[in-house]
Amino acid sequence: MTSYRGHTLVEHGGNIDGFSTLVSFLPDDNIGLVTLTNLDSNLATQSVNYTLCDHLLGLEERPWSTRNKQFFQGLKKQAEKAKENSLDTRVPDAPLSHPLKDYTGSFEHPGLGVFTITQDDETLKGTYNDTDFTFQHLHYDIFLVTAERFEVHIKGSFVTNLDGDIESFSLPIEPDAKPIAFMRVAGKHLQEKNILEQFCGAYEVMDQTATVAFKGEHILSLTLPGQPTYELEPYKEDSFRVQGLSGYSVAFQRDEAGVVTQALLKQPFGTLIATKKAE
Repeated sequence: MTSYRGHTLVEHGGNIDGFSTLVSFLPDDNIGLVTLTNLDSNLATQSVNYTLCDHLLGLEERPWSTRNKQFFQGLKKQAEKAKENSLDTRVPDAPLSHPLKDYTGSFEHPGLGVFTITQDDETLKGTYNDTDFTFQHLHYDIFLVTAERFEVHIKGSFVTNLDGDIESFSLPIEPDAKPIAFMRVAGKHLQEKNILEQFCGAYEVMDQTATVAFKGEHILSLTLPGQPTYELEPYKEDSFRVQGLSGYSVAFQRDEAGVVTQALLKQPFGTLIATKKAE
């Protein structure tokens, strides 16, 4: 709600892939306008609505199309300047902490979905909600993440957990909020029964028996003597988080033939080795 050249103006716009809209009302003048365009991220809606407002109110018309074009060009220059500033602040000769392939995978936020990152020659590329992103390494585990389609340039960062694994990827999607963290999730194959059943069995640890078994058809569970049964959440190849226990995980080990022989029960204060019993 605002004032347009002395007249009360109530308006709201909409913008999504493929189109932009603007609904405007001048309630004191009994005027309503709706403009629909078949292109996203454009200011034609304002140019049309405001030009019609001038005409219907009998006011001297103003060059709204020219003004909005200049405004849009100014936004593009600001975006380029922001990109240059990001490059200017980079720390020289500050390498990645991991091989490039370790940064690839699926990263998920419970409300925003999955951000998929893959390797593209000597850099990374990402896909989120059908939008493609390019990655330019700045320093350490920080990248300049760009969506050319929307002319967006923002810094993204990867976080390493206490085991030395890349655990999450964060982006400042909302300007007024902290960067949003997308947590690494395992590939869908770690929910397939024929893959999971190779981890099932009894494991000997400190003269006791730990049991890995199915909970349903696509989820594993871990049972230790004197403790409740814990659900195992796929994390990465042969590794699972213990659901509900921060810092606890299970990493299965294989012999040269690829057969699971051990499980490393990782805890905040150390790691226990559990040997799989012969069936």
